[in-house]
Amino acid sequence: MKAIADLHIHTEGDPEDFFVKIKPSWVFSQANKHGINVLSFTHHDHIPYSRELAKEAKDKGILLIPGLEKTLYKENFIEGKRGKFHLLCYGTSAKVLQPLLDMQTEDELVRYKQKHKDKLFFCFAHPYLHYYRVPSKLLKRFVDSGIIDAIEYHGFYSHIPFLVLNDNKKAKQNAKDFGVSLLCNSDTHWKYMFGRSKSHVEVDKLSVVELFSKMRIPSSVEIFSKPHPLIYYVGGAILVYLAGVLEVILGRSLR
Repeated sequence: MKAIADLHIHTEGDPEDFFVKIKPSWVFSQANKHGINVLSFTHHDHIPYSRELAKEAKDKGILLIPGLEKTLYKENFIEGKRGKFHLLCYGTSAKVLQPLLDMQTEDELVRYKQKHKDKLFFCFAHPYLHYYRVPSKLLKRFVDSGIIDAIEYHGFYSHIPFLVLNDNKKAKQNAKDFGVSLLCNSDTHWKYMFGRSKSHVEVDKLSVVELFSKMRIPSSVEIFSKPHPLIYYVGGAILVYLAGVLEVILGRSLR
């Protein structure tokens, strides 16, 4: 059977992206319209998963995977760099994800991932998106150390004739060169973003463990994505860039 997944969605209650007003129930209803049967809500440094949400999803034929978008700081991983980047973390339960909230070093991530490798799946989020951009050598290091299982092809891009505004090209090449899966997600913050980007994964049954296993095989994952209208892309890009610059100047998060 085919799992059709979007595993990067922000909903109301995200402690960093406070402007997000999307309700989980809206996502579930829209997922059915778009044929999506696997979801993960990935708040920044917060695990929004609950049994109640999982049951609501299951009643609509959707598998809800516990997840979060973990913030990591460049200065802890790249000498001379400031800023932050994100790691999408998925688990077989919210409990196995909880200790990740306090981790900020590479050694901690490596040890914990090795200890719980069958219960966790990590994806490097939008590695070349504006302020969150990181060097390819960091992705390679995360692959070699076993931290990440996939690299994200995110949905926040656009194009106009003769000009493609898509930083995913390099991520796609990295995934191929490093031998890991490319996982396509919408990174939904506003309603118009949902349903435009998703991953198709061939599975024997729809379960978290089965999905993790198959997603680790690059040939088992197909990506499908549509570019955003240019006006939405430009507006969003400006907001993300300005927020990132101010965060560096002020030394704290604005969101």
